[in-house]
Amino acid sequence: MARPKSTELAERNDTILEMAAQGYSQRKIASTMGISPARVSQVLTEARQAIDPDAARARLGEILDELLEEAMKLAHGPGKRVITPSGKPAYELDPQNLSPRGDARPDLDRPVFDEYAKLEAIRQISDISRNYAHIFGLNIKPKEKAEDALLVEVMTHLEHLQSANRELSARLEQYEGPVEGEIVP
Repeated sequence: MARPKSTELAERNDTILEMAAQGYSQRKIASTMGISPARVSQVLTEARQAIDPDAARARLGEILDELLEEAMKLAHGPGKRVITPSGKPAYELDPQNLSPRGDARPDLDRPVFDEYAKLEAIRQISDISRNYAHIFGLNIKPKEKAEDALLVEVMTHLEHLQSANRELSARLEQYEGPVEGEIVP
């Protein structure tokens, strides 16, 4: 028994939408599906018109909320541990605890963390905030951004990280041992 034509069209249209979502060009979709580029364009236009803007905005807001929450966790988390080439965790040096040779010993209560993931999360928070503003029509001017509580919190945290990194860099300059390592989650 043959399937109804409407089912076949619905499946074809779903495939067109999936291919478009995956980034295929309309010309490539048309070639793959054996239809004209104009028909592909028509299917995509009909799909866009069928979307309820308020529902889409609400769903995008939910997605941005989830992304923002994850970025905030990363920004406030400890970062990734640094591992030495020998496979051991790296620790900050304790200048008060010297070896018989006079070298500072590692402080086992202060592991070294890579802050790159935290800084990247902070950048993502900024991008997410811009997307919020765009989606919900909140065109925030630069002066108003400084008053935004989230941005103030992020900037304060960034300043703290920069200060801590300057302090760590100064301590590393005093250390003459190997500082190479790899970052592990």
